[in-house]
Amino acid sequence: MENIINSIKTLFTAYGFEAATIILLTLLLVNLLKKPIVARAEKTARRTGCDKSVVTRYVSLLPIAVALLLTFLWTAYKHDFRVAELDYGAITSSSVMYAGLAVATYETAKKQMQAFAAKSAQKAFAPLPLADPTEESATVSESATVSEPTESASARDARRDPTLAPQTRDVL
Repeated sequence: MENIINSIKTLFTAYGFEAATIILLTLLLVNLLKKPIVARAEKTARRTGCDKSVVTRYVSLLPIAVALLLTFLWTAYKHDFRVAELDYGAITSSSVMYAGLAVATYETAKKQMQAFAAKSAQKAFAPLPLADPTEESATVSESATVSEPTESASARDARRDPTLAPQTRDVL
């Protein structure tokens, strides 16, 4: 968890407040928009039998579209919504960079959360410590030993005398 907070802190220090805010809002909005799309795709895939990628094939472009929209709105706000004065090349290049950083931040946070969950699960299901062999209660009794499976008397007799083995008929 601390790594995720440090990643967000790094975003703010490296790119500034405006860029980091757009990146985090992009990350948030993309996840809010993507969840229902993926759920609908899975429902459609179950109902029709087609692959869910038919519905979700353009989801990977969602961060770019959201970052472009947020960057455009922020830049337009800073210029009092005089859209003729905006530098659309700068808006486009910034939004693509913000989208890439949002995806990278999301994937990094997801991997860190998976590692945290795995570590927590490992601690929760850790094996119990073995008893100290010097203690009296740790001695193994004869009843606790594992014995070989025993062969039944009829199977042992059939193995020794083939005439006692069950007869099989050849069926053509």
